[in-house]
Amino acid sequence: NHPSFSLENRMIFSLKMVLGLGVTEIAAAFLMKKETVSQRFVRLKKQIRQDKIKFHLPSEERLHARLDSVLTTLYLMFNEGYKCSVGSKLYDVELCKEAILLIGNLLKNERFQLSKVHALMALMLFQFARFNSRLNSNDKIIELKDQCRDSWDWAIIDLAFEHLQKSMGDKQLSIYHLEAGILACHCSKKNYEDTNWAEILAYYDLLLKKKPSPITFLNRTIAYSKVYGPQKALIEIKNIQNNKKLKSYYYLDFAIADFHENCGDIQSASLFYKQALPKISNQVEIAFVKEKILELAKYIL
Repeated sequence: NHPSFSLENRMIFSLKMVLGLGVTEIAAAFLMKKETVSQRFVRLKKQIRQDKIKFHLPSEERLHARLDSVLTTLYLMFNEGYKCSVGSKLYDVELCKEAILLIGNLLKNERFQLSKVHALMALMLFQFARFNSRLNSNDKIIELKDQCRDSWDWAIIDLAFEHLQKSMGDKQLSIYHLEAGILACHCSKKNYEDTNWAEILAYYDLLLKKKPSPITFLNRTIAYSKVYGPQKALIEIKNIQNNKKLKSYYYLDFAIADFHENCGDIQSASLFYKQALPKISNQVEIAFVKEKILELAKYIL
């Protein structure tokens, strides 16, 4: 986390050298090409050698200045564990546990018992509590609407709510507060049908103001579809459909496919699922999308 590096470069360096993520995973986290990440990393190593940069524990006043990049790095680490970008498994439990452990270590220090740190811990715990419901016995993906909530770890969810409560200590809402709030909406309901999508959409509206990005907009569109219907969501998603950053982001194609499917337009849905397929590097997700395409093929004349 050296000050001579840009914030983004600090995170790339930490994810690679400290946390051991590969170039493919880092590229997925930053919506970059793998070549760009590789070149960036080569330049960073060259800068370290040329400038004879030494890494040491920063002074007290600099610790808090560096905290945001540390939290973002741990957030990205957890995300990669929650849904692996590449490989034959959907998630990496140990990577998620490591991220939670590191956040826990921060919270043991009084200096870091801050609102946003508690919010990030809540976010991670809400996600971690649902691991057992994400795959069936054949390692096939179970969508949120079909998950058995009895298999969620409700003790961990209770702990997540405790951290969320502790995060309300000040008026400064971070992106972690808002994302944890969205997850709390899901984890406060015993049935999918009871989900308060209007409340989730309101959180996304706030998140989009605080973190304006095409991915935030895409995630908001999914909540928007639940409130206003898939037809209106297809109009809404056109705002980001040609965004260059999402060119290789298959969740965009997947969301559009899902909206078309819910509109009854099976032909278009199948087309967008097929469009998503070559962009996916995770074998479990590839199998999931292929199954979707085969299922839809039954209804296409």
